[in-house]
Amino acid sequence: MSGRTQNLEPRTLRGTLRGPGGPGCGRGEAGRGSDGRSTGVRGVVLAAALAAGLAPAALAAAQTAPRPPLGEVAFIWDWLFAAAVGDRIRNNCPTISPRLLRVLRQRDALVEHARGLGYSDDEIRAFIADPGEKARMRDLARAYLAAHGVTRGDAESYCRLGRAEIAAGSKIGQLIYEH
Repeated sequence: MSGRTQNLEPRTLRGTLRGPGGPGCGRGEAGRGSDGRSTGVRGVVLAAALAAGLAPAALAAAQTAPRPPLGEVAFIWDWLFAAAVGDRIRNNCPTISPRLLRVLRQRDALVEHARGLGYSDDEIRAFIADPGEKARMRDLARAYLAAHGVTRGDAESYCRLGRAEIAAGSKIGQLIYEH
């Protein structure tokens, strides 16, 4: 994980227009909105399209553009994987619990990210409920746990991994805490 912290808040229209690095980072900036925040190149292009009356065409093109399956979107998959492993840790280690508010905010951020990529709520629900994706996630989580010395039925092995993830500040560690 890089030294930068990730914004885990759900993306709003204003946040989407800022660009990936936010104000002052030098990436994706093209101007400032009425609130003084950077609008980013996408914001300027969107504003120009709206001004020219091209918004319906731009929206139609965005909706028909090919998208990868949700399971192949790294940002979404990585956080879902972290939640799956964190859930197994907290269910098997009596001293580790979920950071519920952070988990809920991250869930909302993932949904907003998927919507921002053009996925409908029905597509998002179908992905989450898909038995094949659930089995894939379960198998990968089990493999990760085993590769990190976790033994089924050994609570301390789950706790040890949980403490290591928390100390490392990993995505998994960001979703759990030890009490």
